[in-house]
Amino acid sequence: MRKIYFLLVLVGLSASAQIVNIPDANFKNKLLVIGVDTNNDNEIQESEASAVTFMDVTGSNISSLEGISAFTGLTQLICQGNNLTTLDVGGLMNMELLLCSGNDLVTLDISNTNIKELYCESNALTSLTLSDSIRDLFCAGNQLSTLDLNHDFGYCWISNNPLVGDYIISASNLVKVSNTDISSAIVSNPTGSIIPDIEFSNNPQLVSLDLSGVHNLNGDTKIQNNPLLQYLNLKNGCPETASGGWAQLYLSLLPSLEFICGDDFDLANIMSLPIGSNPVISSYCGFTPGGDYNTVTGTVRLDASGNGCDADDAVVPQLAVKINSGAVERGKTFTNMQGGYTSYSVFSNPGGYNTILTPLFENLYYSATPATYTTSFIGYGNSATADFCIAPNGVHPDLEITLIPITVARPGFDATYKINYRNKGTETQSGTVSLAFEDDILDFVSANPTTDSQAANTLSWNFSNLAPFESREITLTLNVNSPLETPAVNIGDVLDFTAAVSAGTDETPADNTFEFDHVVVGSFDPNDKAVSRESIGIAQLGDYLYYTVRFQNTGNFYAENVVVKDMLSANLDLTTLQMVSASHPYRATLTNTNKLEFFFEGINLPAVGDDEPGSHGYVTFKIKPKSNLVVGNTIANDASIYFDFNAPIVTNTVTTTVTALGNPEVAANDFVVYPNPAKHTISIQAHTSIESVAIYNTLGQLVKTANRQTTIDISGLSPGSYFLQLVSSKGKTTKKMIKI
Repeated sequence: MRKIYFLLVLVGLSASAQIVNIPDANFKNKLLVIGVDTNNDNEIQESEASAVTFMDVTGSNISSLEGISAFTGLTQLICQGNNLTTLDVGGLMNMELLLCSGNDLVTLDISNTNIKELYCESNALTSLTLSDSIRDLFCAGNQLSTLDLNHDFGYCWISNNPLVGDYIISASNLVKVSNTDISSAIVSNPTGSIIPDIEFSNNPQLVSLDLSGVHNLNGDTKIQNNPLLQYLNLKNGCPETASGGWAQLYLSLLPSLEFICGDDFDLANIMSLPIGSNPVISSYCGFTPGGDYNTVTGTVRLDASGNGCDADDAVVPQLAVKINSGAVERGKTFTNMQGGYTSYSVFSNPGGYNTILTPLFENLYYSATPATYTTSFIGYGNSATADFCIAPNGVHPDLEITLIPITVARPGFDATYKINYRNKGTETQSGTVSLAFEDDILDFVSANPTTDSQAANTLSWNFSNLAPFESREITLTLNVNSPLETPAVNIGDVLDFTAAVSAGTDETPADNTFEFDHVVVGSFDPNDKAVSRESIGIAQLGDYLYYTVRFQNTGNFYAENVVVKDMLSANLDLTTLQMVSASHPYRATLTNTNKLEFFFEGINLPAVGDDEPGSHGYVTFKIKPKSNLVVGNTIANDASIYFDFNAPIVTNTVTTTVTALGNPEVAANDFVVYPNPAKHTISIQAHTSIESVAIYNTLGQLVKTANRQTTIDISGLSPGSYFLQLVSSKGKTTKKMIKI
């Protein structure tokens, strides 16, 4: 009998060990109801628990899920709408979905799980630790002040939490961040999948929102009632749809919004929105193109010794590299002073034509190896390196000189200029640089380097060993006579300069001399534009015009980035564009929409109050007029200068007028037009008799003529800029007039 009794005790202990301890009666009853008790003994054995893969105990008045750890086979647990204050699902490694919304949870840790979908809305969570596998997060309506969002989410809904600080959110399906105290957010969509909705609303502390990593939208983007939001980045394809259309974008109740960044192709849509405030809307908050693209970088070097290029060979700065997609030219990029270039391309195979890069030479003195480079990208996000090695085609001596106005010329003040001379041939050169100026109205102050010789109206410098593609500069300062000196200099007068470079034989001697007409001004904006000639004859249509854009940081903090954008006149030949000089390192691009851009990335230009001399910058380029222009045509241009996230500063408009062949030009200061600006009439004072006056608008259209009149009624003209072509017995000239 003792042996039988002992056996019964062992059997009883074994059966008891298999029963899961579930103290909460409501939890246990729910398990019985949903059929977990498969042997109908009103208990839950471990074998029964481990066999369960799906559990839904919604709204069952459960206060504790103690015993859930025995359900090791669970893949989905739904326990919403109960009275849970704690929940431990650690170790349930098969679980992929947890829905525990509408409880009283204060803390939740799912780090020791493989949960991918978590729904924990409407709890009292102050602490939430996520699993590495998390993909979809719905935790709105809690008390979270901080949350680790360093995950690749599909859905991310974290609204109605007192979250503070800065967040980076990566999501591919949905992002909703409303009624929080976050300061900034950066959202990205690395998978490229379609995001149906984005919402950032009612965030009282949100200052900065960057959606530049988001594209392929297919629903609404709502950014509303964020009273402190100052910066909004919609660049790189947001808010475009996957089909290339325009998603619904709602911007409202954003009284502090100062800057919206978007792609060029989206700016018009953004500007059409009823934003309510008046932010700056620009594409210059980043320097990569919008949407999908590929990148090609490279360096151009000179093979002077004929043995191929290596790292010891000299680089080739300011060389144009043409960008084609198939047979279509898309624009140009230019090498920087280190010989490097960058090309961003939206073309790929099979998504479109491959990109073809070709170095361009102003003269056929050199050839490149390879002659072209063709990308072989599949899709986007690719990068490649395409270096070019150039070698001379024979012996070609060729120098070029340019005079650059670094400052404006004002009566009684100093004016600063740079002489830039460059070897664009194949041979090292030595020679002389000279500058002729009007000594009676200009006084020489200083030069760096110092002059080697000086005559009454001519300064000269000697140079030696100027290598191919090398540029050198001479900086000089001249003082302009005031109106009280003799001869007097007044506003509107023109200062005539001739710079020259010589070194013996030269294949293109025309650019060994540079004539520059510098118009004297009064009060001035330090951000301006100048052109080398205000008038040209038909015979000069094959000559270059030289443009200089000057800029100065007149703010109270350094400018990290500066961009100069120049929408070139339709009367200029884009194929002839060449870089000349710049004050700082830059990257330049030209697109076939005549948009020329200079990117001074990381320039850190000092504020005028911190470093007045260092607060200035400039860029100079040259380009030819179109050969089919006729007399009376004008070439008008201005530039837009962007300092970081500020509104662009638009420069003055400079104009070059095509004049008749054979008519002699007279000095502009032989004529005085006053008042200027004028509202009703203008008067003309001249040292000779006036024969005729022709008034042109900025499009080159003739709008009014007058014969032998010194007072002209302009009241019928629309306000704006005009050009007066004045003809006398001595010749003719052109003056600018502003009608107010």
